[in-house]
Amino acid sequence: MSKNSRDQNAFDKAALDYHRQEPKGKIEVIPSKPHSSQRDLSLAYSPGVAVPCMAIHDDPQSVYEYTSKGNLVAVISNGTAVLGLGDIGPEASKPVMEGKGLLFKIFAGINVFDIEINEKDPDKFIETVKAIAPTFGGINLEDIKAPEAFYIEQRLKEELDIPLMHDDQHGTAIISAAAFTTCSSVIYWLQSALASCPCVSTLSELKICFILSSSTLVVCFSFSDPETRASTSATMTTITVAYNKV
Repeated sequence: MSKNSRDQNAFDKAALDYHRQEPKGKIEVIPSKPHSSQRDLSLAYSPGVAVPCMAIHDDPQSVYEYTSKGNLVAVISNGTAVLGLGDIGPEASKPVMEGKGLLFKIFAGINVFDIEINEKDPDKFIETVKAIAPTFGGINLEDIKAPEAFYIEQRLKEELDIPLMHDDQHGTAIISAAAFTTCSSVIYWLQSALASCPCVSTLSELKICFILSSSTLVVCFSFSDPETRASTSATMTTITVAYNKV
C-alpha cells in the first residue's frame, strides 16, 4: 500500500471518528433565555408565551422582535448533487448540511436548522420549502442538481418574502468574482508597468474561458453588464470584460 493510500485511509477513519463521537451531529439547540425557575418556565411557555403570540398575530413583523426567526436560517437540500458525490439522497447529504450549519454559527453567529427533503420533483420541493418558510429568516439551498436548481431558486425568490440563496451558485460566484477582481487588478498593473512587453501591452480586453457548464458557472458570468459580453456554446463559455472597467 502506498503512502498516499495509507494517508487517505487514516484521514477517512478520522472523518468517521469525528462524526461518530458524542454528542452526535455537529449542531445542537440550546436554551437562550433563563430557565432555572418556575417563573422562567411560565414566561417561556404557558401561560406567558400567549402574550407574544397575540402580539405577533396583531403585528406579524414583530415575529422578528419576539422570536429567533431573524437569526435562523434553513439549510435545505434533497441530496441530488452533493459535493463531488452526485445524487446520494437526503439522508447521506445530512453531514454536509450539518457542516454548513456549523460554518454559519462559528463564522457569523447564525443559527441553522438543516433540512433534508426526500423530494426530487421541483414543484413539490418548492411547495415544501414554502410551507416551512415562516419558521426562518432566510433560506440557503444546498447541493441541488441542475437544471432543477435554477427553477427552484427562481420560483422561491419570487414567491418567498425572506432572503434566499443557492450556495452552490451564489457562494461560489462571490469567491470567484473576488479572485477575478484581484487577478484583473494584477494584470492591469502589469499592463501599466510593462507597457513595452508585447505579451502584456496588447491586452486590450481580458477574456476568461470556462470549460463545461454547471449551476456555479452560470451564476459566475451572470454579473454581465453592457461592458461585459457573454457568449456560450455547448462546451465553453467565454466572458470578455472591457478592460477599462478594471
